[in-house]
Amino acid sequence: MCTDLQNTINTSRDISPEGQEVFYPGVGYGVTGWDSISVAVATADIVPACGFEFGGSGWGFGSSAFLPGLEGNCWTMAARDMAFSTGDCNVLRDVFDVTILPGNIPAEIPSVKTVCRHTAYTPRLDGLNIHRAQHSVTLLRDYSLPEGQKSEFLRCMGGGLAETAFPTYVVVDESGHKTTAARDAKTSLDLTLKPGSYFASFPYMWGSFAIMPLKTDVHLRLRGGAFDVGHDVTGSMSAGTTVGTDVIYICGKFGSVDEKDFDHFRRAFGLASNPSYKYRVNRGRLMSTRYIFDVQAEGGWASAEIGQADMGSDLPINVRGLSKNWDVGFLDLDTHELRRVGIYEGKGILARNIDDKGIRFACGNMVTCDNPGIVLNIFQRAGKWVVEAHNPMATLAAPRVRVASWLKGVVPPFDRVVRIPLGSTVSIAL
Repeated sequence: MCTDLQNTINTSRDISPEGQEVFYPGVGYGVTGWDSISVAVATADIVPACGFEFGGSGWGFGSSAFLPGLEGNCWTMAARDMAFSTGDCNVLRDVFDVTILPGNIPAEIPSVKTVCRHTAYTPRLDGLNIHRAQHSVTLLRDYSLPEGQKSEFLRCMGGGLAETAFPTYVVVDESGHKTTAARDAKTSLDLTLKPGSYFASFPYMWGSFAIMPLKTDVHLRLRGGAFDVGHDVTGSMSAGTTVGTDVIYICGKFGSVDEKDFDHFRRAFGLASNPSYKYRVNRGRLMSTRYIFDVQAEGGWASAEIGQADMGSDLPINVRGLSKNWDVGFLDLDTHELRRVGIYEGKGILARNIDDKGIRFACGNMVTCDNPGIVLNIFQRAGKWVVEAHNPMATLAAPRVRVASWLKGVVPPFDRVVRIPLGSTVSIAL
């Protein structure tokens, strides 16, 4: 947190390969309440003892929507919610429903509501900084194109580039064909990015950056020092219409001067075809391998094997279909190492390094019962496993509580009915 308590940056401390203490903020969120995001990297030799104020990468972007002719287009403030935060991943949710009138007077936006979810898996030291932005614009009123206009550009996300930075840009289409050109303050560019393609620009003292659509086409518009990502609106839209955008922004490695790292990321994480790693799902159903290894659980857990591959960044793993009321764990089936996993919107969310060694794993709710309203925790106390069952309901509960079968050999078995008075917690030693 900066000294005026306005800018927040998720910061970690580490040791570089040369033995130097480094600070690695990863993704930093700009002035609290506003719609900016930047990436900062700092080392101990340039950070004062009291901390640092803020560092930028020469580019940043905002996620409030703009559509010509739409009432309420001006400075927009966001209600911010750090919805999920673990050592693996941070999720920030922005809701833009307040505009700023002349005189800095806040007022509700009458015609549109914008929500943007920013997801950043913890980057490696001296690695790529990968940030996913899932953006949606919902119209609250009918919209018609201004008279005489055949189309308008709906800006969903965008920002600026440092005036003298990023003199070169590259466009890679979904087939891998590459176009390289120069960029300056007069550059004007309009293009459609499809999943599997990307736009990148470099170099700058901080490195490079890239924009990659994840699921659907997006339009990119570059005007000198400003870039916008969004969609062309070619006709009327009725109230209730939602326009979605799902893109990955990547800040390249410090000092990078070309697109090689982005090419590698595109191939390794399966943005254009199959990912670099081999895999097999033994329990559950595979949902996607595009950037995230995404699996739907079966009966509260999933199991898979992921082979070793040169990824360059940790592989995000999501396991869907889990209960938020019951603790989630991730078990390495080879080492029997068990770790906790954060859960958000019914998904266990983590990331693993598979560059040197693949992994066989099981992941799911570690303890379950036949009453979804009961809250279950499992942990070790004084070397012994303990289950805590909490009843938040206004009546006595008698659920059948079970330790998950996939923990056999790691956690003692347990399967019995537990009586829990209303509003009470019962501890059970295994």
